[in-house]
Amino acid sequence: MEVLGYTNITNIKNAKPIQLALTACNTLGIPVQENFDFLDDDVKLTRFACYLVAMNADPKKPQVAAAQAYFAALAEQFSKYAQDNEAVDRVVTRDEITQQEKSLNSVAKQSGVVSYQMFQSAGYRGMYNMSMSKLREIKGVPGNRSSRLHGSYRKCRKPVAYSFNRRKDKG
Repeated sequence: MEVLGYTNITNIKNAKPIQLALTACNTLGIPVQENFDFLDDDVKLTRFACYLVAMNADPKKPQVAAAQAYFAALAEQFSKYAQDNEAVDRVVTRDEITQQEKSLNSVAKQSGVVSYQMFQSAGYRGMYNMSMSKLREIKGVPGNRSSRLHGSYRKCRKPVAYSFNRRKDKG
C-alpha cells in the first residue's frame, strides 16, 4: 500500500481501499483467494485486484491518481483492442457470407435458376414473409447497400442446407 501513498497502515487487511475492493469482489461473485494473497504484513494482488484497490483509494494522493490514470488508459486500450477485434470479426463474417452466397449462386445456377435476383427475393420472402424492399425499409437499410439483411450470422455457425428441386414436365 506504500506504492499508493498509504504509509501509516498497521493492518493491511483492514485498510479501507482493500476492504472496498474485497467487498466489490464478493458482490460480483469473484473469488477473493484468486486475486488477494494476504501475507503476515503484506498482500499480493493480481492486476484486477490492483485495479479495484486503486479505484477505491484516495484520489487526492498523487500515487493513487497516477494508478487510476494508468488503469483508465489500460481500459481504453483494451476497449480499442476489442473494437478492432470486432471489426476483424465483421470482415471475416462478410467473407464467409460472400463465399456462402457464391456457393448458393452456383448451386442455384446448376439447378436451373435463371434469375438469381428473383431466387434471392423468394428466399427473403420465405424467411421473413415480406419482400426484400419491405425488409430493407423495416431494418433501415438504404437501397444502395448490400442485401445481407439477416442480422448476426455468428449465431448460426452450421451451414444451411439448401434443396433445389426442379420439376420437369413429362409431356
